[in-house]
This record gives sequence, C-alpha cells and structure tokens, in this order.
Amino acid sequence: MVVIFAVIIVSSLIFMLSSITEEYYIYKQYLYEYENREQIYLIFNSVEKAVKNLFKNDDATYDSLDEFWAKQIPFITEDAQINVLIVDQERYLNPNYLISKNGKDINQTYFQIFSRLFDQLNIDKQIIYNIIDWIDTNNVSDGGNEHYKDYSTKNSKLDSLSELKLIGIDDNTLNGYEKNGIQYIGLKDILSVYTNGKININTCSKQVLISLDPDIDQNIAEEIISYRKKRAFKRIENLSLVGDVSSDIIYRLKRSNIVDVKSKNFLINAEIIYRERKYKLQILIRREGNSLKTVWRRLL
Repeated sequence: MVVIFAVIIVSSLIFMLSSITEEYYIYKQYLYEYENREQIYLIFNSVEKAVKNLFKNDDATYDSLDEFWAKQIPFITEDAQINVLIVDQERYLNPNYLISKNGKDINQTYFQIFSRLFDQLNIDKQIIYNIIDWIDTNNVSDGGNEHYKDYSTKNSKLDSLSELKLIGIDDNTLNGYEKNGIQYIGLKDILSVYTNGKININTCSKQVLISLDPDIDQNIAEEIISYRKKRAFKRIENLSLVGDVSSDIIYRLKRSNIVDVKSKNFLINAEIIYRERKYKLQILIRREGNSLKTVWRRLL
C-alpha cells in the first residue's frame, strides 16, 4: 500500500512538473513573440518614415517605372534585413469606378474599358454586370445578380479584390494560372481598389493600355511601352511622339479624363527577416501635392 501511495505521489509530482514546464515554455514563447512584434512595429515605423523621406525628393508632376520607387529597395540594419517594393496603384483599373459618383448610374467610360479588358482575357462579361450590381447602392438589377444563394449583394464599394470571388470569379481568373508552361495573368495583376480612378500611362500594363481605347491594339500598346522605357510621358499629349498613336486616340483619352502621367496612391510591400523569422508589412500612402498621407498599414 505504501509503495502504491509513493508511486501516486511521484506520478502526481511528475505531472505537475510537466505542466509547469509546458506552461513556462508557452509563456516564454509568448514573451519572445511579443518582443518580436514590438520590434517589428518599430521597424515598420522606420520603413514608413524612410520611404516618405525618399518621396520628398521625387518629381510629383509625373511617375514612371524608371524612378527609384519602382525598384526594389533593400534596407540592412544591425538586427534585420528588409526588402521594400513600392507599387503605384494608378497602373491598375479600379472596378469601383464602374459606378458613377452618385452610386447608382453605370460609368459608361469605365464600362467600355472593362468590356474591352474582359474580351482580351476571355472572361464572361456577365461578371461586369455582377460587379455593377454588387457595388451600386440600389437593389435593382442592371443586368447582374442582386441575390446569391446564401447572401445578397453588398450595395457598396469593393474593399478587396477577394470579394470578386463572391460574384462569379474563380481562383484562376483572379490569381492567374499556368497551363502548358505558359503563365496566364489574373485580374489581381490588372485591378486594384486603391486607385483614384485614373490610369497612369507611364506604368500601366499592356492589357490596360489596350483597354483604354478601341483603336489601341497590341502593336500600339507595345510601341507605347517601348517608348516610355526610354523617356517617360510628361503630358498626355506626348503620346503623339509614338508613331501609330493618332490624334483621335489622344483626343478621346483626354476627353474621357481617365488617364494621367502621374500616380497618387502607392502600396509599400516590405519583407522583414528578423531573428530568422519572416514578416510581411503593407502600407498604403497617398500623395497630395507635396504631402504624403498614410491611408492604412497592416502586418500580414
């Protein structure tokens, strides 16, 4: 009986010690992670400040892909390795602008641009109407769905491109895919919800350029891209320097008021390696004249 009692006591002590050890380990890991997070946020603030300081020396009258912000920027500190990639958002089309400012009417200029884009990418144009009815403020169908199996439309702007999956876009169409060794782009490479609605002809992709006007075909788009690699467009009228760009194209682009040579919103993507762990940060900054405003930031 004494032996059994002793075994019970020893077993209980071992269990208690194991529990204490496990709790101590969890607590220690929590403190370690907390300390890491605190340090990461300090680095976060430093990255944001450094990028904003760099932008103070940037010519805000135009933005192009040969400027400093369009290249990967490495930062090396005593404790961390940081790589920063800045992406101007005005290179993208914003689906939220398919609806006019009143929140109800279809923006016909943007509708035509998206129609040409979806034709290029061989995407069912029914999706455009689904987007329109998802973001407009009424419950009247403009050709798309107002109700889905488990939910109704949002009747408000898209906050994220991931919402497109709720209205008929599959993963391949949204994220891109590879087939027979060929990489096909997804809508995430062309669209953004963080733009001011204008498209920067110095930075946008070939697919976006082709979508801007019915007379811009693949050859003209490639000519524009080839020209801007040598010299950025400082004004929309500079497109006349590209051989096959007609005065009609320039006139329509200027009249539509949806193109520009500069960008307003910039997404900062920072990858930080600290204590052998990798962290990803994002900051959206908006430039208004010579001032820079942080719209939001997040640790991924």
